[in-house]
Amino acid sequence: MQRGISLVASIGHFPILPIEFCLEKMIVSAAIMQAPVVHYNFSKNPDIAYVILSTSHMSLHVLKGEKKQSALLDILTCGNCDPRRAYTYLKQQLGFYDDHYYFKEL
Repeated sequence: MQRGISLVASIGHFPILPIEFCLEKMIVSAAIMQAPVVHYNFSKNPDIAYVILSTSHMSLHVLKGEKKQSALLDILTCGNCDPRRAYTYLKQQLGFYDDHYYFKEL
């Protein structure tokens, strides 16, 4: 039986970035955790990006506030992929902070 791994992050400070840029970095992060990309897309207002992986998915929801932006990031994989590798890359590339994540093997 394959194991499932879930990483859900609450990001308190997310910089103002084009959602297309965030999506590009999400696609690279999928390769870093060795999860082949099947499909990807984004929407604006609200800013949402998602990547469908051969092993499951990742999504980013940017929440715009009056004084700052926050975000929710969800990465779910099956098999030998480690979403913490993708998360670390995204944090470095996107520059978010004040973040906390929940990691669980299912």
